[in-house]
Amino acid sequence: MAPDRAAGPGPLFETPVDRVLAAVPASIAGLLRQYLDEPLRAPDELRTDVHAYLAKLESLSADMEFLDLALARRIAAACEALLTGVGSHGSEDAHRLVQIAVRYFIEDDDDEGDTTSPIGFDDDAEVVDLIARELGREDVFGNGGDGS
Repeated sequence: MAPDRAAGPGPLFETPVDRVLAAVPASIAGLLRQYLDEPLRAPDELRTDVHAYLAKLESLSADMEFLDLALARRIAAACEALLTGVGSHGSEDAHRLVQIAVRYFIEDDDDEGDTTSPIGFDDDAEVVDLIARELGREDVFGNGGDGS
């Protein structure tokens, strides 16, 4: 049987970004594709975004009992570690993946709304952990993103 050419060249030619997009649910992949099309931003800019979002969450946490601030802090720390590694890794694919992880984390209205759902950070943890593992940084999140 001939290979299905419509499916693409196959795993041999997959990029790290392709593997991440293939590993997430379609509801998440669409948003990640949007982030993929954005121009690359400097790690310091992305770091500022992470700090600002975490500060926003900390201010909201007093009024939102269900907000899992501990998990949000862990995700922010993982994003920080990935951003620190971007400069030393040097590849554009790595930089793009880290930017996607940060952008997904700081987007409140993603697959599961961060501030509107008791499990709002679970999908963020999943995306950040998946990207960390793709970059060989199991040490960054290291638990499959399950929030424990």
